Amino acid sequence: MTEQNNSSQDFQDRHAALVASALDAIITIDAQGQVLEFNPSAETMFGWSADEAIGNDIADLIIPARHKDAHKQGMRHYRSTGEGPVLGKRIDIEALHRSGHEFPVELTITPIRVGNETLFTAFLRERIKSRELLTRKLLIANFTIQQSRDSIFWINEFGKIMDCNLAVASGLGYTHEQLLTMSVFDIDPQMTQEAWPIHWHDLRESGSVQIESIHRRADGTEFPVDVSANYIMHEGEEFNCAFVRDISLRQAAERELSESSSRLSLLLDAAELGFWDIDLRTLDKVVNSQYLRIFDVTHDEFSPELRWFMDRVHPEDFDKLSRSIEDAFTNRSERCDIEYRIRRSDGQWRWIHDRGRVIEFDHNGDAVRMMGAMQDITHLHESSDALHLSEQRYQDIVASIGEFIWEADAKLRIQFITDSITKVTGVDHLQTIGVAIPEITTTEHSIYVRSVFEECLRSGDSIRDLEMPVSTPSGEIRWARINAQPIASPTGGYTGFRGTGQDITAERTAADSKSRSIRLQVITRAIVMDLLKPGEISGHIDTLLSQLGEFFGADRAYLLRAKVNMGRVLCSAYWYSDRLDGNEASYPLGCEKLAPSWISQLEPGQPVIIHGSSATSLPHWVPPLTRSH
Repeated sequence: MTEQNNSSQDFQDRHAALVASALDAIITIDAQGQVLEFNPSAETMFGWSADEAIGNDIADLIIPARHKDAHKQGMRHYRSTGEGPVLGKRIDIEALHRSGHEFPVELTITPIRVGNETLFTAFLRERIKSRELLTRKLLIANFTIQQSRDSIFWINEFGKIMDCNLAVASGLGYTHEQLLTMSVFDIDPQMTQEAWPIHWHDLRESGSVQIESIHRRADGTEFPVDVSANYIMHEGEEFNCAFVRDISLRQAAERELSESSSRLSLLLDAAELGFWDIDLRTLDKVVNSQYLRIFDVTHDEFSPELRWFMDRVHPEDFDKLSRSIEDAFTNRSERCDIEYRIRRSDGQWRWIHDRGRVIEFDHNGDAVRMMGAMQDITHLHESSDALHLSEQRYQDIVASIGEFIWEADAKLRIQFITDSITKVTGVDHLQTIGVAIPEITTTEHSIYVRSVFEECLRSGDSIRDLEMPVSTPSGEIRWARINAQPIASPTGGYTGFRGTGQDITAERTAADSKSRSIRLQVITRAIVMDLLKPGEISGHIDTLLSQLGEFFGADRAYLLRAKVNMGRVLCSAYWYSDRLDGNEASYPLGCEKLAPSWISQLEPGQPVIIHGSSATSLPHWVPPLTRSH
């Protein structure tokens, strides 16, 4: 029993293999018309897959609408009589494709008895007669040959042209009839009758030969050609079917490419650029001679492997460069532009500027080829480091003397300024970039400052010791002294200013304090001596305090009394105390037995002895003040 089962299984397997490999479409249905089997050829012919067809009515799949009634009637007739008019016969009929179009087929239906059930197997093939098929193929082949842009020759063993296509006639300038009277030796000056037997022997031995030669046109001009010669034996005759292509454009392109490559190589060498071309699938790299010079290696010492390159990268730059390469591999970055250091064979570390881009992707969109160029920029880094050191040294010197350096354009907008300006403006120096110099000073001074700079642009003269107030964000007024030199333009005129500045707030404060001290001493003495007689101060304290507060705006003014024996004059001495700006200062108010109008009689520049102090000149506002009070 086991052997019978195995034999049955083997038979079924062979049957399935035969049905699957059959060139004809094979469809098996039951007595109700339901599809049981639908082989691959049937899938190709009708456009339905086997999964879609099996279990469905055959009439709904491949039978045109006009034949469905006849099909159903035939099925009913067979079920009732066991007979069918088309069974076992080859008939021509129209079949229906899934797309809806009809096409002619040859149909053979064979009934198969399986137990008590009858199945029907249909064999179908497209109905094209062999002669029609052959004629059709010949027409297609001839059309293809005639329309080919390549020249096609049929040549016999003696070198005579037996036939050719239209491209031969148009390319050589002969008619088809003329060419059939000619031989290879008439159109190929490089092929002689002596050399032909050798060529034919090689062709017969190898079956095909690829050569480059020269063809001559009817007008005598010549052009390069690529010849693919193929040996054919037909009914005892030998032929050479040769495909010939004009390669004038290709050779011109090759020459141009060679010249372009030479120019590029010279350009890369002149620019000291190391060229590289890497296959990201194999990690193989092609480089030029400058690349080898950058690494200081010979061609034999160089390895195209990525590891050879990465072993020479500086440890501090390794991760950065690895990320850049990984980004290129995974197509996250189509371009790369990076600086890193490499170790030459002599042990030197050199700075490299490397730029590359992905130039080829596979069908999945992944990068597969990258190309770029590198340049040794060590000298730039050394120059930059030296420049930075020099600039830092200069800024340190400037900062040590309390000055700031600045540069502005012709519209007075600051383009560069050192951080020492922060002490004056109260803000970071970068916040002043782009700000016009008149906008830094107070509103009252901005017009004057602008006029000074505009005059400098017109005259070309330098600006010396221009003092201007600066209001800080906190409301404090600070002072700066500016020196500037106009920047001459090569085409004439001036393009801006360069200069220095210094915080002179402390200097101005000290000068103002000294001036104020002198004003207080002079004015208060004038007030006391003009309003009061010696010995009468004590009775007019309140009035004097009011006058002092009115003139000096003091937050608090008061007198301190001290009796001093001054020799021949016994009088009272007083001091005025001023607490303006939160700083207390006292000024002596000495009294002498002088006429109250003494000060109005003084001339400018006349020395005056005031309680032991000498004033060689009085401000212009002192006499009017004393006279009015």
